[in-house]
Amino acid sequence: MDNIANLKEALQFSPTNIPLKMLLANSLFRLYRFDEAKEQFKEIINIDSTNIEAKIGLSKIYFNNNEFSKSIVILDDILKNDHLNVEALLLYTKVLVKENSISEAIVYYQKYSALLLHLKMKN
Repeated sequence: MDNIANLKEALQFSPTNIPLKMLLANSLFRLYRFDEAKEQFKEIINIDSTNIEAKIGLSKIYFNNNEFSKSIVILDDILKNDHLNVEALLLYTKVLVKENSISEAIVYYQKYSALLLHLKMKN
């Protein structure tokens, strides 16, 4: 039995187990099984609407599917509540480049770079 099948079987016994669902969603994402991963990320968000990791995962899927406006909506929501989220800032930069909003992408990349520098200096 493969890893995905094992995770799905475990979820039959604990269907709202968020860490298990995240493991499945991320595994599916790494295997480029975006439709299945998207469903898992959406289910996690339905269970816990504050789950940033699931929101970023869903945003990455939209990015990979060239659904940039959907990705932006999610990233706006994340950054509204956590403007220091490094992963969201970098993904937002990538989305804006794909949308050909270069000047705005530069602003977000500068925020991302400054935050990384700040975090490095703290350590």
